[in-house]
Amino acid sequence: MANCRPIVLSDDHVARATAIGWHRSFSISLDHFRGTPERPGLMLALASGGSCEGLVLEIAEGSEAESLRAILRRELVAHELSANACWIEVETRRGREPALTFYADPVGTQRAELTVAEQARRLARAAGAAGSGAEYLLRTVRGLAEHGIHDDYIWTLQKLVAEEIEAGADGESGIAEPAGRPRA
Repeated sequence: MANCRPIVLSDDHVARATAIGWHRSFSISLDHFRGTPERPGLMLALASGGSCEGLVLEIAEGSEAESLRAILRRELVAHELSANACWIEVETRRGREPALTFYADPVGTQRAELTVAEQARRLARAAGAAGSGAEYLLRTVRGLAEHGIHDDYIWTLQKLVAEEIEAGADGESGIAEPAGRPRA
C-alpha cells in the first residue's frame, strides 16, 4: 500500500485493501517538490493507529523484480529514503496479507505535527516546482473517489483547503501559484 495510492500496471492488478493499524496523515514537511522554504508543503504518509481503506498493487507472477524496481523508483526518490519502505498488514478479499508500503511512520524526513486546520492552511499556500499542495490533495481526493473510497480526514481537509483558497481569492492570504507559473 503506497500511502493508500495505487501504482497501476494495469487495472487487473489493483485491489482494494484496508491497512490495519494505519491512517492517512499529511505529516511530512516539504521545502522542495510541492513546496519551498518560504511556502512549505506537506506530503501524505501513513501514521500509526486506526485503519484506512486504499488500493494495493498485486504484482503478477514472473514480473516481481521489474515491478518492484518501478515502484521503488517512484516512491523512493533518494537512496537515503530507503528506510521508508516497510511491510504492513492489510485486509484484502483473501484475508490478512502483508503489503509493501512507503512512508508509514516515516524516518529520515522532516515531520510536521499539525492540526487539520494548520494542514489545510499549509496545503492551500504551498507551491513548488512539482505543483501546489492543493493540487496534490485534489488528485488524492479524485483518486480515492474514482475507486469508491471515502476517507473522512481527506474529505474534511479538502473542504478546509477549498475554504482557505476561497478566503484568499482577494490575494491577501498568501495563496500561491506553483513556482514558475504566473498568477492569472
